[in-house]
Amino acid sequence: MMAALLGWWFMIEILGILALPITLILLRHLPEKGYAFSKVVALLMVGYFSWIFGYVSFGWGTVWLAVLTMILLSSWILWDQWVSIKEYLGRNLGFILVVESLFLMAFLIAGAYKMRTPDIVGT
Repeated sequence: MMAALLGWWFMIEILGILALPITLILLRHLPEKGYAFSKVVALLMVGYFSWIFGYVSFGWGTVWLAVLTMILLSSWILWDQWVSIKEYLGRNLGFILVVESLFLMAFLIAGAYKMRTPDIVGT
């Protein structure tokens, strides 16, 4: 069970990193440029693109196509904004570590709770 939980955490971290350039551009007016929302933006984008591409056909290929679309969009932004993103990451390393630590702690607590009460009733 713990391996599955850590697998989900790892996948969400990868998706958050992939969506980071998009988030930094979309939420640039927030004090920390929206770094804390990168995982949410990633999950929303993969879900939305999977839904759109799912009108043609739905399966694992659709989800991978959605992830590939997000990677291409992020790569395009990263190509254009590399210097500013690199400066941001260097300046805000402490904030990034705090956000990632809080996310990991909340994720593990929620996962532990769900392992103890796997019932679908009341959710």
